[in-house]
Amino acid sequence: MLRRRAAFTLIELLVVIAIIAILIGLLLPAVQKVREAAARIQCSNNLKQLGLAVHNCNDANGKLPPALGYFPGTSLQPGSGFGNGIYFLLPYLEQGNFYNAGQGTLFGIPNIYCPDNNGLFTRPIKVLVCPSDPSGQSGGTVPDPGGNNFVWGVCNYAFNALVFSNINGITYSTPPTSSGQSYDPQGAARIPASMPDGTSNTILASEKYALCTNATSSAVFGPYGGSFWSYSALSSPQLPAPMQYPMPVYPGIEIAFFAPYSATAVGPASLFQIQPLPFNGNCDPFRASSGHTSVILAGLFDGSVRTIVQGMTPNTWWWAMTPSGGEVLASDW
Repeated sequence: MLRRRAAFTLIELLVVIAIIAILIGLLLPAVQKVREAAARIQCSNNLKQLGLAVHNCNDANGKLPPALGYFPGTSLQPGSGFGNGIYFLLPYLEQGNFYNAGQGTLFGIPNIYCPDNNGLFTRPIKVLVCPSDPSGQSGGTVPDPGGNNFVWGVCNYAFNALVFSNINGITYSTPPTSSGQSYDPQGAARIPASMPDGTSNTILASEKYALCTNATSSAVFGPYGGSFWSYSALSSPQLPAPMQYPMPVYPGIEIAFFAPYSATAVGPASLFQIQPLPFNGNCDPFRASSGHTSVILAGLFDGSVRTIVQGMTPNTWWWAMTPSGGEVLASDW
């Protein structure tokens, strides 16, 4: 006798598919939360490494590197370097070989360490990359926003330029502007002397999107905006390409140089951004920016890392940036 083989009916099959779809829908948010938690842990660890590097650099040299300039000396001579604060921290982030790869000739002087030498600026550095930044690529680089045929290594952690620079003639209750003040990015800060507000009350570095522009920045600087670990530009003398012109792609925040171009560059208006989208067009390159949900991470000068929640008042953010304003941080700190 022939036996009829059992099979699912169409209705049963549709029910099974619907159940699987519901389970997947329930699982995806959980997976996303786990990924975001892992990304925040990685970012926190990266900021912790920066904090340790800053202390080791301070101990070894008696001072911190400049926001932009020469280090460890204050002039360009064989054996010295030129760059930004992040570049000079590389030897203290277990990236000594990477730093040494920038050895070459600059302004006709041999044996100078600079990220413009040997195409070093195109290379990624893992400890400077946050996986939550939607503007960066997985390899830690982004194409040149100007359309040139090369890439930049990104930096998702921006130093506090109020500490790494010398800004004379200001009171921190009144943010620095271009008039009546002297802005010197060379800097020579020391821990803890340069932060009388306290190392646990002063932000060392926070997060920043690799690519970030808005209408204000684009009107002056075109497609450039974000954070590149190597970017170091002097108005005079001009560095070789591509570091020739001032652009808001320094791996720093609270940069007084940009105050004439944007009211958000320094002061309470510099309050951080949470997940600004689209990152090209609706993201402020002069401010800190976070790809995390509802929070931004900040490393402090005592070496700790703080999770700052969305909703912090602008004044509290600004007071945590100022190293010697004498403010008492509010309860939202």
